Amino acid sequence: MSHNLINVNTIEPNRGGEISPALDDVITIVSPQDGEYLAKGATDWETVSLAGQPAENIFNIADYISYSVGAYPYGQLDNYIVYKNKTTNIKSGAVSYNNASGSYVPVNNSSWWQSLYLYKSALEGQTIIFEANIAPETTTSTKIEYQWVKGHTNVYTPLGPPVVANGQGHCDTAYGRFVYESSEASNVLVSLKIRYLSGYAELSGSVRHMAENITIRTYG
Repeated sequence: MSHNLINVNTIEPNRGGEISPALDDVITIVSPQDGEYLAKGATDWETVSLAGQPAENIFNIADYISYSVGAYPYGQLDNYIVYKNKTTNIKSGAVSYNNASGSYVPVNNSSWWQSLYLYKSALEGQTIIFEANIAPETTTSTKIEYQWVKGHTNVYTPLGPPVVANGQGHCDTAYGRFVYESSEASNVLVSLKIRYLSGYAELSGSVRHMAENITIRTYG
């Protein structure tokens, strides 16, 4: 009778044929410390530090005094439009306005924007995170589903899940994510698209608009 002995490096089976190698008997591992993780090197597993990714705000809006607007109702597939004077931060060369005009806005007005241009020359290779709350004038029975999208017409690509604004007192925060790959065009348009509307909603010009929030950040 012949017996085949299986060794793992210098570790041999016991009399019962069992072998219990430790992981270090198979590969060389440097034990990670706090804030490190294991990554495969050329021949062994090595420790790598967890590098933080600093965020940069490239667009923000803030509260603005109440302003008067006419009664301009939104329709399904409209873009949510925002008063330009509410902008507190817009990174030059990375972001610019696409004015409210055309078939997918409640009113054509160059003092408002319906979408934002993002530019590859400043943002290529970066991950862009979007956050928003809308605050149109509504009734208690209004229901809106809206989301961040790439595009501004009835043809668009979702950048995040749809969320809901119900009645006059509840609005979920919409999040989106876009990675500016080298294959993308030199600029892209991003919008807050009203993908579903039940009931009535119109352009907000009273103090209600102060509930609006838009923040766009990059992680390089």
